[in-house]
Amino acid sequence: IKKGFVVMAPGGVVGRVVSVTPHTSRALLISDPTSKVGAVISRSRSMGFLGGQGTNRAIMQFFDKLPNVRPGDAVATSSVSQLFPAGLPLGRVESVILDKSPAPEAIIELTAPMSYLEWVIIHPNDP
Repeated sequence: IKKGFVVMAPGGVVGRVVSVTPHTSRALLISDPTSKVGAVISRSRSMGFLGGQGTNRAIMQFFDKLPNVRPGDAVATSSVSQLFPAGLPLGRVESVILDKSPAPEAIIELTAPMSYLEWVIIHPNDP
């Protein structure tokens, strides 16, 4: 296991490895408030950044002022993200706030079971 490897669980991305010792590894979860991930709406290709909220929900801030997004849309990692490969599942749009300033936002329900993880899969990744 190396720093930068992707941490996955059934349903999607959990986070990335941020430190490694001979017997342990630490991961920064995508649910962590300090985490930011490049994200894309799979249906419309609207792009933005996903920020953790410390729960199984996250906030996606869009680059476009009028993103093509609606509840139920799937969210995946985007090519903008240098920390994750593009196309990995992140979550689903729960609600949309188009009049949010400075950028429209969506509440995303993360698809990985963040509050009750029992095991994860580590995937190699060279950011």
